[in-house]
Amino acid sequence: MEPTMELSAEVLDSIGRYVRGNLGSWMRDVTYERDIEVRERMVRLEEELKAQRELMKQGFEQNERRFEDMRSHSTRWFTVMSLMLAAIGVAVTVSTFVG
Repeated sequence: MEPTMELSAEVLDSIGRYVRGNLGSWMRDVTYERDIEVRERMVRLEEELKAQRELMKQGFEQNERRFEDMRSHSTRWFTVMSLMLAAIGVAVTVSTFVG
């Protein structure tokens, strides 16, 4: 069993004044260290978000190029199909009148 020490009200008041007098300084030190840590984390987070934004931008540009390629390919395909249908129509019309 640990020995206990009885403290008088005067000693407790003295301890209380000491703690109140220094608490602000102690808390500033702790808060300052924590603020530095939080700021460093925020900078890392901002850098990561910037990198993610660049990756997203690149992905959107690639998708845009892909859609443009698909659009031009589709346009060519529909042009060929239209010409083929027109040729078939002309052939059918000519064969009807000739034959």
